[in-house]
Amino acid sequence: MFRRIGVYTLVVVLAALVAPLRADDSDSVIIKSRDGDLQLSLPTGWDSLTPDKSQISAIDGSKHEQVEVYTENHADVRDGLRSHAQHWCDGFVKQFDDSTCTTGNEVQFGSNNAMQYEIHGTVKDDQRKLGIELSIVEMDRHYAEVIAYCPESNFSDNQSDLQDLPRGLSEIYGSGN
Repeated sequence: MFRRIGVYTLVVVLAALVAPLRADDSDSVIIKSRDGDLQLSLPTGWDSLTPDKSQISAIDGSKHEQVEVYTENHADVRDGLRSHAQHWCDGFVKQFDDSTCTTGNEVQFGSNNAMQYEIHGTVKDDQRKLGIELSIVEMDRHYAEVIAYCPESNFSDNQSDLQDLPRGLSEIYGSGN
């Protein structure tokens, strides 16, 4: 009898210890890239979209935020992080009317170096006014271009969330590449 109670107590204690771990898991949404090489962990409330050209596309409708992740193989980028990031920023700004872009800030997401830009402008195609955090993240095998954005009217409320989204990005090893 004592042995059953001891085993039962052990099971209850272990379940109590594991329960908080499960709660933490439910506080995020993991979205894998189309090619299976990357994943992005986002807070609960985000939903995956079918990417058009990007590797990852997601939306948080309640905050009017959206994120898209593009990638390039590390070996294909010969000019280094700063130059590659500036090239992306320059090309991105050309898609907007009346755009402004900050000087790139050097940041780190975990052990990954990155450049981050704040861009504001009106999309030429549909005249939407957007606030954007563009982050170019240098990873082991990839450069990831993370475009996190929302309507300009929501940007000041959402900016810190948008800046932090690349923190959830990671490469998946053993995916064949």
